Amino acid sequence: MLDNVAFGLVARGEPKAEAAKARDWIKTVSLDGYEIATPDTLSGGMKQRVGLARALATDTEVILMDEAFSALDPLIGADMQDLLLDLQKRMSKTIVFVTHDLAEASRRGDTIAIMKNGEIVQVGAPADILAHPADDYVARLVQVQTR
Repeated sequence: MLDNVAFGLVARGEPKAEAAKARDWIKTVSLDGYEIATPDTLSGGMKQRVGLARALATDTEVILMDEAFSALDPLIGADMQDLLLDLQKRMSKTIVFVTHDLAEASRRGDTIAIMKNGEIVQVGAPADILAHPADDYVARLVQVQTR
């Protein structure tokens, strides 16, 4: 797992010794002690933590999380989202979190964008979107997902 977390660092040419900072990220996502674990020995939530540590280790300004927690059970998914948001606040990173769940987006995002057919149809604070849908599509989405 350590090599997996360090992959982005090594790929961009950082010396192997420099890639050791991957260990810090493994600890940050509560996987210390699993550095030599293989993917088949990790749970789904642990695998998601490995991916998160790998993304954070490269110290990019923007992190894209595309349906990152949709395959996890709801409690583990919520825990992972909370961990991600806590890290985001501490590190001041921009995280683009893609989801098809409007309730999840409303709980987790300070700004959300609603897309239809690859086009953004509304951007705003969750409360504003819920209270003032921009068009019929957003109004139907809000109605269906807030039942």
